[in-house]
Amino acid sequence: VADWADAALREQARFFDDNTQVAWEPAVGGANVVELNKVLKPFDVALGGGAWEGALPQAFGAGSRFESGSVIARAPVGSYVVKTRLEKRVSLKRGGTVKVEAPQAVLAAVSSDKGRAVVFGDTGCLDDWKRTGRACWELLEASVAFAVSGVRSPAIFPDGARLQEPLVIGEVPLDTPPSPLLKKYSRHYDASPPYVADP
Repeated sequence: VADWADAALREQARFFDDNTQVAWEPAVGGANVVELNKVLKPFDVALGGGAWEGALPQAFGAGSRFESGSVIARAPVGSYVVKTRLEKRVSLKRGGTVKVEAPQAVLAAVSSDKGRAVVFGDTGCLDDWKRTGRACWELLEASVAFAVSGVRSPAIFPDGARLQEPLVIGEVPLDTPPSPLLKKYSRHYDASPPYVADP
């Protein structure tokens, strides 16, 4: 499960704290998609950048919404990829979205010799399931069933969602060196144990 990742929006999230008299800026915005993509690499799946929002298919649960997540930019042949129409957030201000005509990939289920993985680009729907009356509950149940036992729900992962050719949509965030701010607050980039260098 991921979340949004957009350097331009992260810049807009800067604010001046009157109490500390310090200008604050986030080290990452939403999710560290670059690192998530490293975890997903053995499955040939990658998340794209941006912040996307919109309604999800009814099969995911009544009232399910994609609330500022990352779309799926890469997926292999044979995986199940669910797409829907979304809007892209270009500003943190009210009404700061633009409509995109092409459906965007929001969910992928992959089964390979490396194992099984289900990738969903937004935590918001799953975080709010109790408050919103079980929105995304069906998505959660189907995802766990697929990842754990390989059981595919035709309602969530329909036959028509199976890829006949690789999915390649948009850009994948580049693996650039972490910002000094992220290095300052994340022990992941520390060379000392228990953290190890990337293989």
